[in-house]
Amino acid sequence: MRRIRTVFSTVRISNPRWMVCSDCYPGMAGAFAPLKEICPDRATSELMELTAQLGGVMSYRQAANVLSKFLPVEPS
Repeated sequence: MRRIRTVFSTVRISNPRWMVCSDCYPGMAGAFAPLKEICPDRATSELMELTAQLGGVMSYRQAANVLSKFLPVEPS
C-alpha cells in the first residue's frame, strides 16, 4: 500500500508492480509501478500546485499552516 496526499486527505492505494515481458520488450528487464509514474512525489498534482503557489507568496511555515487550516492534510 502506498500513501498519496491529496487536497481531500491522505489515501492508501494498492501499488502493484508489473513485470516487463522480456519476449515483448527485448533488452528491457525488471518491474515498474504505474502509480509511481502518475504520482512520483506521493502527492497529487493539485496539491503540489497549491503548495507551490502558496510557497511563492509566503514562507514555508506560513504556507504549511494555511494548508493545514483549510485542507485535511498534514505538512510534510
